[in-house]
Amino acid sequence: MRIALGTPLSYNDLIKHGEAFSKEKNAEFFTHITTDSREAQSGDLFFSLTSEKESADAHILEAQKKGAFGVSAISKHAFFLVKDSEKTLLRLAAFHKTELHALKATVAITGSVGKTTTKEFCASLLSSKYKVHKTYMNYNNALGLSLSLLASPKDTEILVLELGMNKLGEIKELSEAIKPDYAVITNIGNAHIGMLGSREMIAHAKLEVSAGMKEELIIAPYEEPLLSKAKFKFSLFEKNCDFHLPLRKDGEAFEFYHSSDKVIEFKTNYKASHHLSALLIALSLAKILNFNETEMLRGIKNCENIVFRQRLIRLKNFFILDDTYSSSPEAVKAEIEYIKLEFPNRSFSLALGDMLELGNKTERLHKEIGRLAFLEGADKLYAFGAYAYLIRDGAKAAGMKDSDLFATTELLDYQLIAKEIYRKSKNGEIVLIKASHALYGGKITEEIERLDKEC
Repeated sequence: MRIALGTPLSYNDLIKHGEAFSKEKNAEFFTHITTDSREAQSGDLFFSLTSEKESADAHILEAQKKGAFGVSAISKHAFFLVKDSEKTLLRLAAFHKTELHALKATVAITGSVGKTTTKEFCASLLSSKYKVHKTYMNYNNALGLSLSLLASPKDTEILVLELGMNKLGEIKELSEAIKPDYAVITNIGNAHIGMLGSREMIAHAKLEVSAGMKEELIIAPYEEPLLSKAKFKFSLFEKNCDFHLPLRKDGEAFEFYHSSDKVIEFKTNYKASHHLSALLIALSLAKILNFNETEMLRGIKNCENIVFRQRLIRLKNFFILDDTYSSSPEAVKAEIEYIKLEFPNRSFSLALGDMLELGNKTERLHKEIGRLAFLEGADKLYAFGAYAYLIRDGAKAAGMKDSDLFATTELLDYQLIAKEIYRKSKNGEIVLIKASHALYGGKITEEIERLDKEC
């Protein structure tokens, strides 16, 4: 990945704030950072992230041959030597934030699912009043967060940053670097339960977002008891909380409440609860930041133009809803709700891959999404991955017929899976393809598109 820095970085900045060392003096300012030697250009700072010395040497030499300045923790050929390349980037990002003199607030968003959707709603709504910079796509680990923050323009007024994690301590490190003024925890689900052991530990990990905050101004769902200590609570269904978004009695519009006071009412095209929750969170932040009614309504209009990660692909006879980045029980349920609300008169089927990092809940939760598929009305179920037969068994136990079930553990045989989907899909049907990124779900989509062009 290659980014343009929001403000140029000097040689001295890298030495002082990045804790880098170089035998050679250099008076240049750097305007771009890249982490891919193939993309390196003259004058870039190239950060080698590999832990293998041979690869680091090769990448550093390739980048420096193109005129870039190499940064590495292990290659003696690098122009700059550091203790840890990723931590250096995070330190530089933290320094860059102190140079954003127009900055009014930093919002950190974390949670088990819905982080990216919530980030998009918050950034879109808050941009009705402020110059907003947000995390690029869903790059929410230390590297992605650092690069996103380093790219923020010097006139940025609001930062909306997404924080992900794989283990305890990661969100703490990110929070201490970015020092958020406000934090959002979207929910506590089952993602990462295999590594952390329980929902209680997942909540503990998410609450690490407070580590870098002066005051713990955290927004969290009212219905989640594990987040009961959060400063602000939101809910679509419970009126006795800080922020509430009920449907008006006539069903024609939504009403946004702060405590018992109605702030605004408005109409929106969004129907799915995960979209409405994200919109409610964005409105909650807007109210906390003293937006007036006109600014909120303008922000809601901005949100109608959000482009989501999922793709609806129109084929000759049916549709593919492609969401092949990650998966969890909560995410699958949200996608089914979305399909049924947005396309109420269309039949739908599900192609579901493994959900990762579930630990001792792996069997139960995979059977659960199979059962959910049948109970929610899916016509057919295609399961793939190491736990495909668990998904199949859950659906079969719930009542789905053998003729409507397909399961394979052959991950690399995405052509077989694609052919099965293409052969069985009915006219006008929607097929959701949902799986963790490592399961080649995107390749299934590509193969289906190829088949459609050939037929």
